Amino acid sequence: MIPAHRSSSVCLLPGLPTARGLAAALALSCPPLLYSALMPAGAALAQTALPPVVVEGASRAVRTPQVSAPVSEGASVSTGASPAAGPSPGPSPTINAASEMIAGVEPTSGQGSAGDLLSNQGTAVTVISGEALRAGQVRTPVDALRSLPGVTVGRTGPFAGLSQVRIRGAEGNHTLVLIDGIEANNPADGEFDFSNLVGTEEVERIEVLRGAQSGIYGSGAGGGVINIVTRSGRGPLTLTTRAETGSFNTKDAAAVLSAGGDKAWGLMGIQTRKTAGYNVSAFGKENDGSQTTSSLFKGGFSPLQGLTIEGVLRHTAKRGNRDEENFEIPGMLIGQTDALSRFSSDLWLGALEGKLSLFGGGWVQSVRGERKAIVNDDLSANPSFAPFESYERYRANAETYRYTSTFRLDTPGFPGVRHYVTGLAELKHEGFVQYTNDAVDHERVTRSVVGEVRGEYWNSLFLMASVRRDDTDAFGDFTTWRMSASWKVPGTPVRLHTSAGTGVKLPSLFEQYGRTPLFFRPNPGLEPETSQGWDAGVELSFLSGRAVIDATWFDTELEDKIRGKFEGFTATSINQPGISTRQGLEVSGKIMPLPGVVLGASYTWLEAHEPTGLTEIRRPGNSARVDASYTFDRDRARVSVAVVYNGSMVDEALRTSNACFFGCFPLATERVTLKDYWLVSAIASYKLTPSLELYARAENVLDQRYQEVYGFETAGAAVYGGLRLTLQDKSLGVAAAR
Repeated sequence: MIPAHRSSSVCLLPGLPTARGLAAALALSCPPLLYSALMPAGAALAQTALPPVVVEGASRAVRTPQVSAPVSEGASVSTGASPAAGPSPGPSPTINAASEMIAGVEPTSGQGSAGDLLSNQGTAVTVISGEALRAGQVRTPVDALRSLPGVTVGRTGPFAGLSQVRIRGAEGNHTLVLIDGIEANNPADGEFDFSNLVGTEEVERIEVLRGAQSGIYGSGAGGGVINIVTRSGRGPLTLTTRAETGSFNTKDAAAVLSAGGDKAWGLMGIQTRKTAGYNVSAFGKENDGSQTTSSLFKGGFSPLQGLTIEGVLRHTAKRGNRDEENFEIPGMLIGQTDALSRFSSDLWLGALEGKLSLFGGGWVQSVRGERKAIVNDDLSANPSFAPFESYERYRANAETYRYTSTFRLDTPGFPGVRHYVTGLAELKHEGFVQYTNDAVDHERVTRSVVGEVRGEYWNSLFLMASVRRDDTDAFGDFTTWRMSASWKVPGTPVRLHTSAGTGVKLPSLFEQYGRTPLFFRPNPGLEPETSQGWDAGVELSFLSGRAVIDATWFDTELEDKIRGKFEGFTATSINQPGISTRQGLEVSGKIMPLPGVVLGASYTWLEAHEPTGLTEIRRPGNSARVDASYTFDRDRARVSVAVVYNGSMVDEALRTSNACFFGCFPLATERVTLKDYWLVSAIASYKLTPSLELYARAENVLDQRYQEVYGFETAGAAVYGGLRLTLQDKSLGVAAAR
């Protein structure tokens, strides 16, 4: 059986599914993976920020040749970080673009080609710099994502429980996640579990592209793309270490070593988090502890002018305890109960790429190969069925080979005009094995070609169009597309931006081939989910660039949504007839009234409906955020406070039957309302020396008791503190931007 499986219905579980949990999962209209429905995904914290787009390299299909110095780490950033994040240290005289508005803002530097600037893109994108994450004491990338517009984050179970990200009301497996360019989503269920990311020390930037992106990225990008880029290692020999401790007997540590110049560079790092956890169940006293350790090795060299070869290898090991569904009480809504169940997972990501730049960057080609492998194990010891236990194990893997070629077309007669034409060819092989079921290696292959054209006109108008053709051995051929435009209205503080595109999501390998005897059967006849949508917005900059506000409207439709269906006591996956609709408004603003003082606010309104007209579960209709930060004492000291509001949400819960035999099986689902809540967070930090920083962080200051998913309790008030030490030897390596 498959752990942590979720599908279009977006369910979450902290560990792996159990055989008996599958029936419950399907009753919740969740994907047909055991146990998953009982651990739905939901809960969004407020968003903060605005659209704009991508720095070079964020679009896989279009890697714009750089005609000048590359964008430095933190140079083109946007917003936000954690509920308590503040601006990066150092002077920040203006706030240049809506994409640079949340906590952690640094103005766009103007380095790189014109198309690299965040404010020049029509796609709604936010870019968060690694420096902003660390300055704001953001512990994990998923904490940073909680503050972005149109993005909702949910976690079930303990701290290592499944963490899921939705964009603009889409399903969790409609968010494609790239880590150093590697597609990190699990082929078994189509999602990425963000609890595999335990630190930010090695992060250079996080790019969040909102809206259907399959015209470039293919399957799984119907809601958007999250691109996590780690530092290359270029620069002086640098050792960064961090250690902290705090509530729930938590210990967190990291170390990153990097160095390199133009000829060779590299980075290696390790980060680990161990915690005793808290009690997810509303009953009992057992805490659910966990430990997650992630290691990274990456580097490259340039044997010839214009030729670079780079490689990356990442491993994340996660171990923890979890609770189980309570099937013991007849006629009751099912919650969680203390159990001795435990789970583990190992994630491997690796890639090797060669890139050749010719004619002064006028023609850039790259050849890339990447592989991912995920092995999940789960021991279910549900007291409702004691003394019986069950063990589940599976492996999912994927290999991708890609060739990309980009031409820059200059127009000598029109110095303000430039075009980029990109072509991409890709071959992807996916595999899935349930060792505790049939132990058969199920496979599928996709062959793809992509074409994209970008145009830049007098540093005012920026256009993009792409089309992608996929040929699959399981589902035949399909075509997706994307277009965007950005116009800086001359002589005004106004920028208009819009985009439109289509998305596609292939059925997961478990939905096609997974099986749970007596509980779930596969459906190889499933069709891909398809979506199409558009957005449009306006950005205003005033007070000499010290204030900015942006408003973006979006509208999306989804067809052939995949969800679970009961047939007696056996469940399967089906394509739901009809159209699911999602529309909403993202508004963000920020102002710098005084040197060192930054005030920000954001609001997101979302309306999402199933084909039946019912409100989609676990999607807050309203979410908002207000934050304030102050940097002083020559930028050595910083304090920041944030208030986050999450509106009420609809969820589905299972009610047990009145007849019980070895447990009370689910009888029916009921809609419940999860109440709204407020979260207050704060940070304080001080640089004792240029190399040593002392910091403290308080989370959920008001000790709010709330649920992101029905039946799963969340952590109460918590306090953490630690030290960060950075040592450099500028005689080794090159003091260049990472």
